[in-house]
Amino acid sequence: MDVAAHTQELVERGYTVFESVYPPEWVAQMRADIEGIHTELGKPNCYAPDSVELAPEINLCAAGMAVRRLLHLRPRWAASILRPEVIAALRGALGHDMTLEIAGCVASDKTRPFFSWHTHVGGVDDGEYHKTGNWPSVNATQRVMTLTYLQELTDDNGPMLIYPRKVGDPLAPPQDPDAHAWAGQVELRVPAGSLVAIDECTWHAVRPKADEGLRMFVGLTYAAREAPVGGWADDKLAELAGAPEASELLRSVLRA
Repeated sequence: MDVAAHTQELVERGYTVFESVYPPEWVAQMRADIEGIHTELGKPNCYAPDSVELAPEINLCAAGMAVRRLLHLRPRWAASILRPEVIAALRGALGHDMTLEIAGCVASDKTRPFFSWHTHVGGVDDGEYHKTGNWPSVNATQRVMTLTYLQELTDDNGPMLIYPRKVGDPLAPPQDPDAHAWAGQVELRVPAGSLVAIDECTWHAVRPKADEGLRMFVGLTYAAREAPVGGWADDKLAELAGAPEASELLRSVLRA
């Protein structure tokens, strides 16, 4: 699939998949690094219903063990974390001057239950919208997350569920957010090293992991230049522009 087709999918169905865009050696090394962080912290179960700080910028939460500032903790990845074809496709939807807001990773295990249907509209947890029922109207592509999976997604390690949504469609949940399946859902099973780009307004969920070991992804969030700054945006990312490890591609998406 060419870059323009990925952009079109992102706009017309709310997500697109770049299969095996990262080579196996990159995946293995990144996975080993995250496993190392998990080991340094005592190998905790990777789930907590409420956020618990394990170390500065590392928390246990409903998603798992979340490392907020991965590139500050492991700066060598600043050289290779971005892929040109992915950036080109996202710029087709967000504009050439889009900016990177978040660069982190999440590890989970079989202690995490079904991760209910949710969005990340506004660059935050959408819990407040669930409580009030006052969902915003978003009629343009403003923010996109990319999830790079460090293992194959199978039935045993938590396939991702996505409900396709075209830009401009209503944002309120179209079905019960607590249901374990939605009519019309897409179940993603992808090879290790694949990247899923998903619009902030696209509903998604994750089935629980059944086997041992860690389920990991590297998560980046990009925003259109004119979009309001996301609620979880990292105000220290711009520091990476001066890092010797940073690629020119990374520098090109850092907000001045």
